[in-house]
Amino acid sequence: MNTFHTPPFNTQHFWSILLIGLSALTILSCGEESLTGSQEMQPQSTSGNVMTTAELDGSLLFNSQTHSEKDPQQNHKNFMEMLATVESMQREEIEDVTDKQLLELGKPILKITENTVELPRNLLRAIDRQISALNLNMRELNEKQLESIQRRYQMALRENPNERPEIRTIKAKDIRRMLLDYYDATHSQSLVANTESLNGSSLTRTGTLCESMYNQVGTTVYLYPGDNLNTVSYICGRGLTFFLTRGNYFQQEINNTKSGDTWVGSGATTVLDGMNSNEQAFSGSYLRANSISHLTIQNYTEHGIHSTSSNSVGINIHHVTFKNIAPSKNGKYNSAVNFDNCQNIEVRDSNFQNVSSGVLFTDCIGPLQVNNNEALNPGRNFFQCDKCEGEGIRVNRNSLEHTTGYGNAELEDWINIYNSEGTSGDYIQVNDNRARVLLNNGHATKVNDTGCMIMLGDYGGMYQEAKGNIGVNPGGCGLGVAGGTLIEIRDNKMYSQRVTGISNVGFQSRNYYPNNNSCEDINFISGTNEANFDCDSPRGCENGPVDNNNATANGTCTHKNGRLIGNSYMQTLIVDETFGSEIWNGW
Repeated sequence: MNTFHTPPFNTQHFWSILLIGLSALTILSCGEESLTGSQEMQPQSTSGNVMTTAELDGSLLFNSQTHSEKDPQQNHKNFMEMLATVESMQREEIEDVTDKQLLELGKPILKITENTVELPRNLLRAIDRQISALNLNMRELNEKQLESIQRRYQMALRENPNERPEIRTIKAKDIRRMLLDYYDATHSQSLVANTESLNGSSLTRTGTLCESMYNQVGTTVYLYPGDNLNTVSYICGRGLTFFLTRGNYFQQEINNTKSGDTWVGSGATTVLDGMNSNEQAFSGSYLRANSISHLTIQNYTEHGIHSTSSNSVGINIHHVTFKNIAPSKNGKYNSAVNFDNCQNIEVRDSNFQNVSSGVLFTDCIGPLQVNNNEALNPGRNFFQCDKCEGEGIRVNRNSLEHTTGYGNAELEDWINIYNSEGTSGDYIQVNDNRARVLLNNGHATKVNDTGCMIMLGDYGGMYQEAKGNIGVNPGGCGLGVAGGTLIEIRDNKMYSQRVTGISNVGFQSRNYYPNNNSCEDINFISGTNEANFDCDSPRGCENGPVDNNNATANGTCTHKNGRLIGNSYMQTLIVDETFGSEIWNGW
């Protein structure tokens, strides 16, 4: 069993912590040194679980207890086993068992809710009224709208001074009621009415468990560090908004999301931390139409968000920071965001820091949009489309940097379009991106000399374009075409100094798979692509380092005008420039 310990609670005024707002919506936060545990807190008073005015003023302080055994996934498993036991019982058995037996049977409920936060119903309703008045689309929240929610939340607190959060207390009678509700929901003669169909699978409603165990009001559930996210996802209805307050949610995996769920954090200080022991934060078969935003996902061993299900449709990921994902992997199949068989996915305005790989879509259908993101050490690839097709495929305006690399991943292609097809009326776009490797005395760490900033037509494909991209010391090459048909390259700038053993060529054309695909109608638009690329790679400058190795081709692809793109012709298509690394700032 995974174990961890909670450091001492930082001494601050409890009520002022609460009033920090929704970015601090958790009453268990404590500034920059917020609790790094399960957030188990007990008031040092004899007044019961209600948080008194004195305690909220800080005259009575809260201390965290050492939390030696709290494994959210094991607790969730035990909870699910309890539900299965209840389903197999007779209703009379639940009614007749003693309180002692109930506490034993309902131990998973007690474990999951132990020392969690309960907001009074009147306060919950007040918060809901304030936030609902904003009439916001919770799937599309921007940062200013999140600030508006914070102000409204504070207003609800000020207008309800007599409503105080409590440490949740569940007694035997509460367990009996919850289990009877659950039993009735699963054994009703109108069971069909209590079951929601989702792509051939059934998700049984769980009675009032959600309101009894979590802070649900209307279609929103307010969550605090220490809440079990997998359980709340399972027992609450579909199409809800789950609002995660500030703090660390340790060892959480959510693999029971339902169609239309919205997961919103209160900013970068809302952290899902796998502690290098959990595989991914979000996974499973029911991510359809989910939105995930305004939080940090870090220290997971395989992925951040992952699904291979055809239910991966209509997913919106934005304002998410991915950190320290899959350090022991080489990045080929372990991306921070990884979907197979997906459709209509958006990843935008997010940040990738030290990940094995950034975004991987395999066998997916457009629209697929990866726009306006930033990355530092994005691993083997920042983005790869593997056998994707359709309209609306966009990889635009991403800013990417590599310093020393991360884990076992070695940078290959920053952006790779592999065997993928747009349409004649809507090309796959790789436009207005920039990427650079920051060197150490002319050397690059964990960079492969065979990779490019952008590789189009890898193993074929068609209807692709790359426009307005900037590369600074990007690796082996700036922009390459490896095969495919109907590909357009315009207005790109590639610069590299001599990077020892790595840098090769600014632009290249070469059919790497002549037995499997054609390479024709490749349109390097003359006079628009510019390079100042020095070679120091044994693969590209066999006779020693050379300056201005701006373009190369081997005659295995044809230009749009039907002419074979040989080495000399390719060099006439690329403008020889004298610019340097300052082109980075022209983005």
